[in-house]
Amino acid sequence: GEQDAFDGAEVLFVLGEYNGAATKFEAIVKDGRPERRVERAKLRLGMCHEARRRFEDALGWYGSLSGEASDPGVSLEAGFRECFCYGGLGRADDVARSIADLSARIDEAGADRWEAVRSSWGWEIAQLAEKLVVQKRYQAAAGALRLARPDRGWSRMEKTAVAASKGLADDAAADELFRLADACPGADLAPAFATCIRKLSAKLPEDALSMLAASAERYPDRSELFGEAGASISKALVAQNK
Repeated sequence: GEQDAFDGAEVLFVLGEYNGAATKFEAIVKDGRPERRVERAKLRLGMCHEARRRFEDALGWYGSLSGEASDPGVSLEAGFRECFCYGGLGRADDVARSIADLSARIDEAGADRWEAVRSSWGWEIAQLAEKLVVQKRYQAAAGALRLARPDRGWSRMEKTAVAASKGLADDAAADELFRLADACPGADLAPAFATCIRKLSAKLPEDALSMLAASAERYPDRSELFGEAGASISKALVAQNK
């Protein structure tokens, strides 16, 4: 009977009957039974509120689990859903912070724990990254794409990665650019690497030289892109040594 209670609520949730599902999930949380399903019931309560665009209420439930649930998978999923609630509230800074926090927790919990969440919500990550690019939140967009780790050939993700890489290059965010390239190996980020090298050469020519060497190794067939970047570094080093 205890298991039936959770399954009954889950059926309503899947059918989109969020009011009825929330009532049943709340009863499970209140009674603490079935015990092994309480955390999952709290997660579903957050989702019920999120689906009805009651983002503050959803954040309350997710916050009770994010980073604290005994089940690492539930904790990671709650942290992931927080990103979308902050997005729904128009709180771009909190979206960026949530992405960074979630990335750190994934490193602690292990990639295998994140994999189940990623495989279920990959399409939403794509949408989130696109919105962040439109908002010119390039580092946050790159963070979302690192969460997604899209397979080669996912054109939507790769197109977004290219757009994010242009913003990172303009900001000379070399480390972020390398991490994005590792996460999206199918995206052609070589032009952004060349731009970033030119930007770096103006202030940090030694760092630009290191990036040029790494870029040539990463993109051995795109050497024509890096000629101008190399010339920029040479000019900067000459000027520095005068």
